[in-house]
Amino acid sequence: MTYQGEAIRMVVYGIIDKRTGWILYVGKTTGRMNARLRGHFSTAKGKHPVLLSLYINEAGEEHIGIIQLESGISDDDLLIKEDKWIKKLEPHFNIMNQRNRSSHH
Repeated sequence: MTYQGEAIRMVVYGIIDKRTGWILYVGKTTGRMNARLRGHFSTAKGKHPVLLSLYINEAGEEHIGIIQLESGISDDDLLIKEDKWIKKLEPHFNIMNQRNRSSHH
């Protein structure tokens, strides 16, 4: 997949607490990881924060980082790879989001 002549990077990433090294959340992006992290920070400051946002606000942005878990993923495999990493690492905020979604059905 390309955008204006540039290949789009398909990445599975982890949001970490730098103080502990814990992976708090696993996500996917087709953009730059630092831009994705800024997106999480923006959500944390917004009117409708998610559970991860509350953690970010409490910890402080300086203690939150992003790491690449896997890259070079095809468009078709991106969701599968993200799910694989969530199952492998069981990050707290992915698990909490799944519980919240299933309790609303």
